[in-house]
Amino acid sequence: MKIKFLLFLFCSLNLFAQNPTIEGDLMLCPNTNGTATITNDVNYETYQWYFKYWFLNDDYQPIENATESSFTYDWYTYDQALLKVVVTLNGETLESNAIQIDSYNWTPIYIQNELNEFVTVDPNDGTLLVCEGHTVDLNLPPLFSENIVWYNDGVPIEGANSLTYTVTAPGAYTVTASPNICPESSNSTNPLYVQFIDCSLSTPNPELEKNIEIYPNPTPDFIHINKELNADLNYIISDMNQKTLAKGTLTDQYSKVDMSQLSSGIYMITLYNGQHSKSYKIVKK
Repeated sequence: MKIKFLLFLFCSLNLFAQNPTIEGDLMLCPNTNGTATITNDVNYETYQWYFKYWFLNDDYQPIENATESSFTYDWYTYDQALLKVVVTLNGETLESNAIQIDSYNWTPIYIQNELNEFVTVDPNDGTLLVCEGHTVDLNLPPLFSENIVWYNDGVPIEGANSLTYTVTAPGAYTVTASPNICPESSNSTNPLYVQFIDCSLSTPNPELEKNIEIYPNPTPDFIHINKELNADLNYIISDMNQKTLAKGTLTDQYSKVDMSQLSSGIYMITLYNGQHSKSYKIVKK
């Protein structure tokens, strides 16, 4: 009987000496609050919540007036913060696990489109050039599936409320949408300029009409460009959102372009000489 009592007492003391475990709302939408709370079924004597930003090499700081078993925090102050609670029980100080709070945990909204022989990019200003008689699809990432409104020159396009909008007229295209994880948060893109051109009237450029060989494709690091050209040739490497990542000039017949610093994905390399350009899709492994 005495042994059973001692075992009971030992287990009871272990229970009451148990470190607190906390859980909480880890992802916060803009203009919202979250709450972290102790999940142990233990009544501690005192509570003090602490925080620090994970990306700073600072110590945890006590949070003023956060002295209860739960703590409610706002999305702005505690974005990218680590939270923990320190408690006392029977003269012993105990510390909880830490949880990380994240706001704005989605990528920025942007417009995607596919380049082809009828859709190219003006290397000078990033304008999409579309051959007359053809169209170009503008796409949003699937995350931004709520409250979609496409605009042309600042005017809402009637019925344009889907992830994809097919452009049939020139203009400055923007879109507003909300991520499905935070439908109350509206985001908007920068303008994407689209111009329609008469491709049948383009003047052939003898230099760019000569053979251009780009290899290897896909590539893990460098691409080699073999051009049968006598003149220099400029190049621009861009991602599928027309963001320029690198540019330069090819002066030799055989040139090597470094892509080793780019992440794996699909890129465009645009070669141009004077008013003429030609784009190629490159896969970076």
